[in-house]
Amino acid sequence: MLRHSLAAALRHVRRQQQVLLTDLEEGVTASHLSRVERAERGVTIEKLDEIARQLGVHPLSLLALAYSAEEATRPSDLLKQVSKEVTVLAGGSEPLIVDQEEGHSRVAAAAKRREDVQRLKDEGLTKAEVARALAVSKQTVARHW
Repeated sequence: MLRHSLAAALRHVRRQQQVLLTDLEEGVTASHLSRVERAERGVTIEKLDEIARQLGVHPLSLLALAYSAEEATRPSDLLKQVSKEVTVLAGGSEPLIVDQEEGHSRVAAAAKRREDVQRLKDEGLTKAEVARALAVSKQTVARHW
């Protein structure tokens, strides 16, 4: 199970880096990390990033160790495979551009649709008229009515 492999990787790195649970700074509590290291609790990518930074390693190093344990392979072999995959997926050596708005486009579209429905409703249109005016289904209009 991946949770157990990550727990083993965290324990290993913490020992290698000679970091005690009591050495941790704000953001990562000793009790939380202890539970993660015992595989009693999972961890978000954000929390894994915080933990890795406090241990003085890159988060991918922790993941490489965890997945190599999970797949019973050497970390260096796994990283070679991942490097090839990333090169193909990234389409070159330039960093990936992150569009902050892209992930929220559906939410933004729904909010705009709600505003449009409410505006037309305030103008006195019926649900059917609003549906025709916005070229959406009556069910969509009813959801935002």
